[in-house]
Amino acid sequence: TDITAIEVHATQMAGEIGVKLAANMVMLGFLQQATRLFTEDNLLETIRENVPEWSIDVNLEAARRGIELAKNAGTVLEV
Repeated sequence: TDITAIEVHATQMAGEIGVKLAANMVMLGFLQQATRLFTEDNLLETIRENVPEWSIDVNLEAARRGIELAKNAGTVLEV
């Protein structure tokens, strides 16, 4: 079995923008960039369309941080 474990400090990263609950968006951003199962634009548009209006900015920022983390790590997983 091929398993790749990658440590992502999502809660800490979300806490840095003031909302630890946005850790899931950090992980989604990381997943998008690491797997490319869906596009970055698709992820960000989906967030804009589906989260409460008051939380759009923080969720977008959290997702972008996850994307940047994967980009900086050079992480691309074969799925």
